[in-house]
Amino acid sequence: TILEWKSNFQQLSEIHELLKQDWDTLQPSMRFTKNIMEDIAGVRIAKPAKEYINPVFVWLLGGILATMLLMVFGYAVSLEDWSKISENPFPFKLPTVDWSSLFNRQTTMLLLLVNTVLGFTLFDFWLRRKKVGI
Repeated sequence: TILEWKSNFQQLSEIHELLKQDWDTLQPSMRFTKNIMEDIAGVRIAKPAKEYINPVFVWLLGGILATMLLMVFGYAVSLEDWSKISENPFPFKLPTVDWSSLFNRQTTMLLLLVNTVLGFTLFDFWLRRKKVGI
């Protein structure tokens, strides 16, 4: 087998030497760079995804997925046996909080007012951003 390896190596060495002798390096034409640049100049640049994806479709797809998620969550909640909830799962007694002293009519109205103002501010910011085109 050593003789076979030697003969194979000798044949490959001869082929290698023949390739080195007959090999002429190929040079690109003098106008190669200019030709490439002219070809690139003729290619249209793809539009950004914002321009060809319909936002209504994106909102519709998001709404469908959110609805499906809510349905799965609702189904999972409906399978729960809520009769066991009345038992206290903790070995200690949790302190009770009197929420009526914190949330009366005035504080609820104040929270609604603040949230409404914040919502309108966010909506105004969104409209201005769309108008400027950011």
